[in-house]
Amino acid sequence: MSDLSHKDDIESAAKLQNGHPTTLASGINGAETSPPLSSTALGDPTAQYTRLLSIRAEILRFAHTWAYGTPVSQRQALSAFASHRQMLRSWRDELPANLEIKGRPLPALSQATQLAELFSIHLWYLSSYCDLCVATLSTVLEAARRGFQPAAPPHIVQAIQDDCVENAAEILRLSNLVLTNYPTFVSRDRRISVCLYQAIRITVWDLFRHPSPSTEMKRSTVALARGALIHLGAMAEVFPSSACRLGESLKLLENYGFTRYLIDLLPPEVFDVLSKAAGAKDDLSNDTAGQPG
Repeated sequence: MSDLSHKDDIESAAKLQNGHPTTLASGINGAETSPPLSSTALGDPTAQYTRLLSIRAEILRFAHTWAYGTPVSQRQALSAFASHRQMLRSWRDELPANLEIKGRPLPALSQATQLAELFSIHLWYLSSYCDLCVATLSTVLEAARRGFQPAAPPHIVQAIQDDCVENAAEILRLSNLVLTNYPTFVSRDRRISVCLYQAIRITVWDLFRHPSPSTEMKRSTVALARGALIHLGAMAEVFPSSACRLGESLKLLENYGFTRYLIDLLPPEVFDVLSKAAGAKDDLSNDTAGQPG
């Protein structure tokens, strides 16, 4: 986990896009851009979801080209990063108040559809931002590794990494927010399990950018991931693919010495359910003794 450039992430993100209902319109120079929304449609969650996914599709098209097509220069990659980041930020800035999820009372659990819409809209925005960062870092850093080009300026790489880490952390905060208000809420979009796993992986990577992360830092990381893990556990009872992502998440945390904090921060019955759902109960239970702080 030396950096955030990961070609597997690009493939996973592209697979997630399959099956999403996107609406793409031909823009300037043939570029695919999200269609403008009427004032009425701006407040419609389905219209905003479709608009966001059209931006995401454009990001993933570029990411796939960078990973498997003709090599691009760092300047091209960074220019594309800036333009797609602006597309995402513009979408976010234009989101009306009725589609915000923070700083307002959440819909009642009886309005599960509305809650699921808000959760999905914000999660896919954050996940798309992470995918954009990972694809850009993969392109820029891989070119430097192979000696095709000089390394990108460290402050630029650092800024993109920080962007990625912050948006991954926001995914985990979003999961905690929903869990805190509605412990029984479960998304029925199986694709988000990959987003939750990616957010956990990026957050763990960020922790180990520190030479010697403290016990409190490790504990805080697990506390941040708590909601995502519980959500994955609930989804694992419905979707086999979610059980796989849960298993990968728990194994990742186990490998980096986090199991004792999982046991401390999760109720025993929840830890037991998660372990069984992931098929990793014995591995995790046997790993609790003698772990580094």
